[in-house]
Amino acid sequence: MGEEGEEELEGTYVWGTGVSVQDVSSKFASFVQHFREADDAIHAKYSQQLDELVEMEGDTFPVDCADVYAFSAELYRMLVRYPLEVIPIFDIKIAELAADRMPMWDKHIQVRTFNLRDTVHMRDLNPSDIDALVAVRGMVIRTSSIIPDIKAACFKCLVCGHSPDLVLVDRGVIEEPRRCPWPECGALNSMTLVHNRSRFINKQMLRLQETPEDMPEGETPHTVSVFLFDSLVDTAKPGDRVEVTGVFRAVPVRVNSNQRNLRSLYRTYLDCIHIRKEEGGRTRTKGAAQQSQPQPLAASAAGDADDANPDAAYFSPQQVEAFRELSRQPDIYEKLARSLAPSIYELDDIKKGLLCQ
Repeated sequence: MGEEGEEELEGTYVWGTGVSVQDVSSKFASFVQHFREADDAIHAKYSQQLDELVEMEGDTFPVDCADVYAFSAELYRMLVRYPLEVIPIFDIKIAELAADRMPMWDKHIQVRTFNLRDTVHMRDLNPSDIDALVAVRGMVIRTSSIIPDIKAACFKCLVCGHSPDLVLVDRGVIEEPRRCPWPECGALNSMTLVHNRSRFINKQMLRLQETPEDMPEGETPHTVSVFLFDSLVDTAKPGDRVEVTGVFRAVPVRVNSNQRNLRSLYRTYLDCIHIRKEEGGRTRTKGAAQQSQPQPLAASAAGDADDANPDAAYFSPQQVEAFRELSRQPDIYEKLARSLAPSIYELDDIKKGLLCQ
């Protein structure tokens, strides 16, 4: 019993969790090297993907969470519950596997997970989701310009000119050296930041709004802020319907920027890990695929679905027939004008003009 207890204590665990670093690392390595989509597949899916990444000298490694769950439900659970601890372990392990294939490999590889089993509605995000991996669907309504985000700061002593090693960002904070580390100087509060020798990465903020079909009738649409980094910057533009996979974060808000007092309310946002656009930028009609094969409206009128616009809206045959019935009514123009923004009184000419666009 004593020997078994000593074996259980061996290894490194993430503080406050039951996540073993060695266990996660070995499971992910086994997943990359042995997972196959089909039993008769010749090559492991992600092993072949890693070979292509090393050959192309890429820096991102996409991982389908459905494959992770099929390989190990326990690994998937740890990934979703503790992404801030598990994903860095994935990054380190995939870099080691890349170095085994190319000994001179020294690039950092980012593992980008996507396709979670469950998608959360924006208005259903709650405190239990904080620091967990979530997937949210919505429409991009605003994007910011690219923001330089510091990752490693270079300081220089104003007295002797000595520059110590770069100071890395730790949980969003940079610890400025209070004393010059040069033994012959040791001046207090003499360090200044050197911007052009520090390391920055690209950062962008976008606002994601829930889609009309997910919004309850008569309610104001909910929005959430999403932060993109590195290669994800400029991957989405306003109007795109996307699925964002990221870590739901919460940070306190200062009462005053010059004071240390914090508000009791926290500001929430998503740190994006993966962003995926929906096909054609539009959401297909729900239930139409279950009843019968939907077809583009333009294609059904022309009788050829193969040459249809891929961005066209999809409707079931029953809906198409209902539209044709409406088109045969002599007062369809007035009916459409009355149904457009009915809460706005009159302005019929403007409504008819909008219908003709």
